[in-house]
Amino acid sequence: MEINLTTKGSNAIISLKGELDFNTCREFEEILEQAIEKADPIIVVDLTSVEHIDSMGLGCLTRLWKHAADKKTDLHIAGANKNVSGLINLVNLDKRMKMFSKVDEALS
Repeated sequence: MEINLTTKGSNAIISLKGELDFNTCREFEEILEQAIEKADPIIVVDLTSVEHIDSMGLGCLTRLWKHAADKKTDLHIAGANKNVSGLINLVNLDKRMKMFSKVDEALS
């Protein structure tokens, strides 16, 4: 998995490429927790290049959403393909995190 952290204004964008699963979740968590601790008002997780997410990846997103909410930071999802967004919807994460088709939409 490739993980890139960039900023746009005072917001953070974390772009993932590959699979968010048991093997990659820890590294993703560490980077996202750093962004949350900076108290950015919005953090966008760009899943445009994520091919697959498993239950560990979904659990990871859930824990990080809770951590962000505790810090008054909005955690948004952008660019999830049909399969990934279907899994996110299946576990009702779409009720907790706003989902957008593009990163720019998630930042507005």
